[in-house]
Amino acid sequence: MPLFVIEPIDTQNGERQTEPQGAQSLGHAAGVRWYKADAIPTEGRAPTTDEMTAANLELPAIRNLKASARRKIEAEVGDLHEVVADQAKQIEALTVMLCHLSAEYLGGKVMSEVAKTTYLARVQKVLSAIDSGALQLRGDLEGTDDMLEKTLYRTNRINEIVGSDYLPQRESLLN
Repeated sequence: MPLFVIEPIDTQNGERQTEPQGAQSLGHAAGVRWYKADAIPTEGRAPTTDEMTAANLELPAIRNLKASARRKIEAEVGDLHEVVADQAKQIEALTVMLCHLSAEYLGGKVMSEVAKTTYLARVQKVLSAIDSGALQLRGDLEGTDDMLEKTLYRTNRINEIVGSDYLPQRESLLN
């Protein structure tokens, strides 16, 4: 079923706009009305890339799906604080391993054979889980290119806000 949008139109005396026949209404987001149907009606059109991006944040149906997934994750995996703590442990372990590897590669401290054996076993375990399908990567599920684009945008936007808003205001406050 194709996804399509229809531009809202002004109606007289508070009349409601008519729904396209046989279409499933998904709600209003990004300034347009969203639908799914077997065919796109003449008044409809495919959404733009910007509208799709906004829909992933604003569309009520998507917001409900995200909320439902978050509740299930919390019930089955743990609350946000537990997940963040797990991620922090993983980042620490990866940071230490990367520092050991970088130091050795760059001509610094050479890793002991015990450390190499330990890290190799951990790496092999992760690769084996990926190869067997026991570990699915979210980037692969969502689409690595989409995930990378989203995370790069978010990281850049956070840095822009910190650089243009927070740091100058902090500097002004402290000096």
